[in-house]
Amino acid sequence: MEVDGGDGMDSCTSTHIPHERFLPNKSSDEIVEVSVMMSRAMYAQLMQQTFQSPKGYPMPPRSDGGYAAADLGMKIACGFEMIYQMKKRNGLGGKGGTWEVYRESLDKNGYFDGLLPGSKDYKRLMQNAQDYYRKSSLHYRESEILSAPVRRIDDILSQPFSVDEFKGQEIPPSDDDSWLYNGEDELNAALSERQQEMEHYNMNHKKNNISEIHLVKHIP
Repeated sequence: MEVDGGDGMDSCTSTHIPHERFLPNKSSDEIVEVSVMMSRAMYAQLMQQTFQSPKGYPMPPRSDGGYAAADLGMKIACGFEMIYQMKKRNGLGGKGGTWEVYRESLDKNGYFDGLLPGSKDYKRLMQNAQDYYRKSSLHYRESEILSAPVRRIDDILSQPFSVDEFKGQEIPPSDDDSWLYNGEDELNAALSERQQEMEHYNMNHKKNNISEIHLVKHIP
């Protein structure tokens, strides 16, 4: 389950999502009820986020008994959509975490020689660095890795299916979430757990990227 895709975003609009893969086509007929399992930390993070539904997204009135579930489903769908589009852009450009680490290594090794970002010479050196990176095997591997989830998702979504397959299924009742509103200690513990998970992931991800990079001190 991926929650970070919607973190820090106030809305999920066509500006952020040019080609929708996970969102319904403005019809409530495409929406079905399913059961989703997640940790308390992830649930608390999603529930606390203020997230405006995309224009045209079919949502029930706030007075509807199923609004909370619909709102949660909308957030998850938007998160998946934004992650998909981000991975797709990064895959096409081949600029993921390894590019960022590579660029930082250029700064640390004095490649830009104190030039002001945005200046003519800085842009020239940056363009040379990008050209060098795109021709490297690292760029090819990064593009393949970043594109793999997109290709897998496209393959899954291209399979024939019918909304009717999901209708009429018995959905277990939702777990009690009173701890989210009445147990401040439990809520803080859940959010702290989620924060630690994210920090651990980011630290390991950066370490893996650094281990793959060969620092280059000079690029013609």
